[in-house]
Amino acid sequence: DVYKRQGFMNKSKIIIVSGLALFAMFVGAGNLIFPPQLGAEAGSAYLPATLGFLCTGIGLVFMGVVATTRAGGNIMDLGHHLGKVPISLFSILAMLAIGPGLAIPRTAATTYEFLKGSLFPDFPAWLSSAIFFSIVLFFVFRPSRVVDLIGNFLTPGLIIVLAIIIIKGIVTPLGEIIPTGMEAVFSTSFEKGYQTMDAIGAMCFTSIVVASFVNKGVHDHDELVSCTIKAGIIASIGIAALYSGLLYIGATTSSLTEIHDFVYVDRLIFIAEGLLGKLGSVFMCLAMVLACLTTAIGLSSTVGEFFEKLSHGRISMRWAILASTAFSYYFSISGVDKIVAIAAPILAGIYPLAIVLIVLNFFYKSLDHKALHMGCSLGALFPTVEMILNGIDGHISLMEPLENLFPESFRNFAWILPVVVLGLLCLLYTSDAADERSSV
Repeated sequence: DVYKRQGFMNKSKIIIVSGLALFAMFVGAGNLIFPPQLGAEAGSAYLPATLGFLCTGIGLVFMGVVATTRAGGNIMDLGHHLGKVPISLFSILAMLAIGPGLAIPRTAATTYEFLKGSLFPDFPAWLSSAIFFSIVLFFVFRPSRVVDLIGNFLTPGLIIVLAIIIIKGIVTPLGEIIPTGMEAVFSTSFEKGYQTMDAIGAMCFTSIVVASFVNKGVHDHDELVSCTIKAGIIASIGIAALYSGLLYIGATTSSLTEIHDFVYVDRLIFIAEGLLGKLGSVFMCLAMVLACLTTAIGLSSTVGEFFEKLSHGRISMRWAILASTAFSYYFSISGVDKIVAIAAPILAGIYPLAIVLIVLNFFYKSLDHKALHMGCSLGALFPTVEMILNGIDGHISLMEPLENLFPESFRNFAWILPVVVLGLLCLLYTSDAADERSSV
């Protein structure tokens, strides 16, 4: 009744539009270029590769949306047990990673490389990025309409284009799927899913969807959680279908020796042209532009809102967005391969902490203990510390002794050991301390 009384869309339509918008905001450059590449590398092992990639790209995303909503609606709420300074530092690092530091420039760089490789070979990078970010700013300065604009207009076009390409690739595969000898398929694919930045994006995008529900009359916390979960399910189903389809199509190129050295954008252009000819390049280029635009719009809005709240209004949302866009424009001209190379070690360093915060807040009723959060978070910092030390020296490894305790297929999960050990130690220590105080 509240929706009808206030003249807003009915509840079901709000959830569907928000779910489609969430899907579109997640589906950016990395979500399109990494699955086909992983499929080609996995070959006949594409099923475990798909499972590993979906665990990161779907499981963590859905848990991230739910955990963030339950915690309060934004990334800062996820670390309320850690203290304001630690969670602020992590939030800033995460926001810079999915914002002007990595993800936003990658959307513009991928758009340019697609335009250059498929339609406009002489198109300059500076002009492509200038046009791209002009469109982003046009949408993002209408914050109250971001979700509706993306969910109602941009997402349907994106879904139609991608569906045509995926269905064609399944019906008429490009080649034979062969064994490639890829080792530790599941764990490697799980870690490759970090490159999509979806789990971190879930912690950040959720605030936009929650704000959209509030603007449409949903104020009760339990109802907000329910609506966001339903929107998250819609987004997750769409992303799962996209990843599975693109991974399979990539696997069908594993036997094509003529594109053995093709990576990311070049492989995706070849797939599009191989399936639908020159029209395929146009379709895939359109899909890429739409995907990158929707992601950049969502990210830019999130970055602006975050820094305005963090600075208590001293930095306005508009100026934060403009600063983020200016830096993203400059960085985007570096090219996709360079951005991916820079992103890999950074994401490997911060993703474990993101996963820990998501899991702890997802199971908030049974794991809502300050000491447990502190210990697990300290354990998750091992890869981050190693990344920093390697940046200084290059020969220091904290994780190698732990990795040797695991079978080769699961060595990428060695960081879980310090998470569990330190979490339990902190929990036991506080329990013992409490017992001593009670006995005194």
